[in-house]
Amino acid sequence: MCINPSHIWVLRGPKHEKLPVPCKQCWRCRKNRVNDYVARAMAEAAHSQRVCTVTLTYAPRDDLADKILHSKHFQLFMKLLRRAGHKVRYFVVGEYGDLKGRAHFHAILFFQRLLPRVDQYPLYDRGISPRYKDDYPAGKSQDDAPFCDEIPQMRMTHIREWPHGHIKVDWRADERAIRYICKYLLKGTKEYWFSLSKKPALGHEWFQEKAKLARDLAVLPSGFEYLPPGGDPTKPYLMTGATRRDYLNAITQDPADMASASEWVQKTFEKHHRQRLLDEWVSLSSEEMAEIIAHHMQSHFEHLEQVQREKRQLAVDNLLDQLRQSPHGWLRREKGRYVPGYPFSVWPRKKQHGS
Repeated sequence: MCINPSHIWVLRGPKHEKLPVPCKQCWRCRKNRVNDYVARAMAEAAHSQRVCTVTLTYAPRDDLADKILHSKHFQLFMKLLRRAGHKVRYFVVGEYGDLKGRAHFHAILFFQRLLPRVDQYPLYDRGISPRYKDDYPAGKSQDDAPFCDEIPQMRMTHIREWPHGHIKVDWRADERAIRYICKYLLKGTKEYWFSLSKKPALGHEWFQEKAKLARDLAVLPSGFEYLPPGGDPTKPYLMTGATRRDYLNAITQDPADMASASEWVQKTFEKHHRQRLLDEWVSLSSEEMAEIIAHHMQSHFEHLEQVQREKRQLAVDNLLDQLRQSPHGWLRREKGRYVPGYPFSVWPRKKQHGS
């Protein structure tokens, strides 16, 4: 839990409830964030053909472009990988080196399909094979060696998809390697760039299988703590954000099931239900919105008229009951209500003495 949470007031029924909100700045919030991303990455790796960690660096340049993080360079790198035929997702952190301040990227690549070199190089079947060089002479092209599983382990290499410098690939993408990439999120400085695949969220298939198992067993979660494949049982892993939303939606969307869930899960259900209604409303066209508003207003006015008719009929029925109960068959208005008795205009007068 956060050691310095903020608090907000949320309307719960007829009353407002005070809820804590994580600050996302303290060391515990950052550590929970790292554990969450590590678990997502391990869940994604469980459904990937091949996983590796990659370091992308810049060669010295006269225009000092190696001193600034260019997110578009990494995005172009991913685009070239997919254009080559690879099916890949990613988790990346860009930062500056501690010694010389040079920009570089640390990325985890999750390949659902990793093509071999023979499928990427048309001249491979003629005996012409691209080489992975540690260095290139000045002026020589570096676009002959594609990214594939033949890249040497933990060796500085040039590839055609990254013309800005060399790369280093680690094919042993275990929890230790993944946590090494995610640890840059623990830094208090904001001088880093972070991104990941989002549609769907990392680990989506693994969480869908977990939700299917819970649905088959008719068991709703009591919380959002879980153990990812290959995770450390002594460390906390907590579902957050889109992962939690998709997991609950995969288990059930029936509000009747909320009664058997814990209070924590119930509140999450209510939050996602409101968000679904809002998304459905935003997706409508202006004509559809106007039609729905007109229909609801007409229904509201009809309901108000029905309520008024019922109130008037109830008041008449009450007067008739009181009239039947009156011994004289009269009702008089007293202090804003009708009571049995003679009205003042026909009240029998007492005879005066001596008349």
